[in-house]
Amino acid sequence: MWLHMYNGALLAAIVSAVLPQTVHATTLCTVCQDGSSIRHPEAFVEETEQTCAELAEEASYYSDPASCRYYHRYGNECGCNNKPPPDTLCRLCQDGSPIPDPSLWPDGYDGNCGALQIDAAWNLWSTFDADEDTKGKEASTCDYYHLAGTHCGCPDNVPPADGCQLCLDGSPPLIPDKAVTPGNAAEATCEAFSFYTQFMHTQGTEDCTKHQSVVGSYCGCSSTPSSQRVCDYCPPGLVTREGIVPKVDFKAGNRLFYFRDAACIKVAMLAEEFDFPCDVVPDAFVESCCEPATGLLEPEVFVQEEVKLGSKPQKHSVAGAKGMQHLDGETSHKREAGMQSSGSNEKYDTSLPTTVNWDDFVFLSTSAASSNFLEMRSKHSFTLIFTVLTVGWHFVFA
Repeated sequence: MWLHMYNGALLAAIVSAVLPQTVHATTLCTVCQDGSSIRHPEAFVEETEQTCAELAEEASYYSDPASCRYYHRYGNECGCNNKPPPDTLCRLCQDGSPIPDPSLWPDGYDGNCGALQIDAAWNLWSTFDADEDTKGKEASTCDYYHLAGTHCGCPDNVPPADGCQLCLDGSPPLIPDKAVTPGNAAEATCEAFSFYTQFMHTQGTEDCTKHQSVVGSYCGCSSTPSSQRVCDYCPPGLVTREGIVPKVDFKAGNRLFYFRDAACIKVAMLAEEFDFPCDVVPDAFVESCCEPATGLLEPEVFVQEEVKLGSKPQKHSVAGAKGMQHLDGETSHKREAGMQSSGSNEKYDTSLPTTVNWDDFVFLSTSAASSNFLEMRSKHSFTLIFTVLTVGWHFVFA
């Protein structure tokens, strides 16, 4: 899940959030692998924000091997002589080479590369991985640490061959610098998110398809999944834009999301994660967050002075032709004569349709934008009876 990657890799918080239950088993977890008592009960483990005595008490509520491995990972700080089991060993660098700088603290992680290397040796990600794509497959969880290794200076790490391509056709996002997690301390771009999906999801899985539909269209991918089980939360021909939606509520069954002043892409990604269907998309989201697919870029114009059959159009500099714009409920092409190209004083006359070869335009959606936006939007109109004055977003299970 993207949330794990960009809200930190420290997994101790996840464990402390789990309410312990009494375990009836012959062998309970201990901090020391050999079952001996910890030597330094008062020592403080910074990563878990617990003393060794508190860690040992918490460990005694669990008995499964994955949970025990978590407590063994911190045992050496309490005086134990623990060693990672070889069958779960992961490394940050795929070729087994040491990380260049263990003290480096990569953006988006709650620990330095040295701490991540220890986590990898104990394969802690498999202990708490909630991704159904990889659950129960120990080897695949090393991909998480290989991704972390790319941020720690491992030069030769590559994603798995069956990794999820953000763009369905395997091409890179057309808008690589667009923010996918706006406002986060470690703000991710479309390029970074594309790299993330290749390491963390498998091509063809449900999570991969969701990301391709929602984030792929947002990042300018030329093709997105056509499966009916996914939704990008904008009507056909429209994609999520960069921007803020002041107030929008999503309701499906007994689930209700309240969003206040949230980034449009964050709303779409959370709705995707919790499987909100397309037919619950409210007007407020469409009006604030959806834009024509071809409005994302200013495509290059191909000009021919003399149109001849079979001749290849001559490519000029970007002529500043504008994409489709929404005006009074209609989506139309708008071209301005004499518009200056970016970084050039030369002017281009794009007012004559005969000078533009429209077949060479890059359209960012397989669906053409509707000629009547208001009519299309009305199909997604729903009245929600819940009103809450809050800041940020909240979800409520009624």
